[in-house]
Amino acid sequence: MSHDAKPWYKNIWLQRIFYITCAILSLPAMSFAIQLTSDATGLSNFNYGVFILNEVTGPIVMLNFIFILFFIGLCMVFIFKAFSIQEDLPID
Repeated sequence: MSHDAKPWYKNIWLQRIFYITCAILSLPAMSFAIQLTSDATGLSNFNYGVFILNEVTGPIVMLNFIFILFFIGLCMVFIFKAFSIQEDLPID
């Protein structure tokens, strides 16, 4: 009847905290990626007149929309992993 001690990093609550932290941090990463893309492509400098989706701005806006979908999905995956972890039951 020997119980092997698990390392501290395999504790179920530390793993849950890690996944929840990753889920929370994916949202600021999304805004950083959108801002970086907008700065690199010049979309953030588009400030004259009314903002119109055309052949110049349309693909950039769609790329930013894809980033939003990706990071929201990543956040949902981390939340799913945080709540689907199960603790191993000791077998005696």
